[in-house]
Amino acid sequence: MSDNSKLSDLKASVIVEIYESFADVGREGGVSWSETVVLDDRGTDEERAEARAQDTETSWQELIDDSEWQPELSFDWYFLDAIGFRYYLPAAMIRCVRSGYNNENIALCLTLVADW
Repeated sequence: MSDNSKLSDLKASVIVEIYESFADVGREGGVSWSETVVLDDRGTDEERAEARAQDTETSWQELIDDSEWQPELSFDWYFLDAIGFRYYLPAAMIRCVRSGYNNENIALCLTLVADW
């Protein structure tokens, strides 16, 4: 078995594990991706509701191949609550596994800093 084949098999097994681990995760009651921009700008509750309404996907699985969703270019991760974070995390992880890309923005947002 070639190294490329082993890597492909490993990627596939990691992706299966992500799907299984997050299968029932939803966003209901949590902060949406578009809403994070409003939170960052200290927007009103009305503005938050309008932004939340823009995020029309029904599952995190839909985001994996959604070219409009750009988690790797954003620090919006900081403004998600626990529900929203858990919702968006598996889609971002699968993108990283598929591409082999170690995105610094995502990595920074996922790093816990003891001094904060």
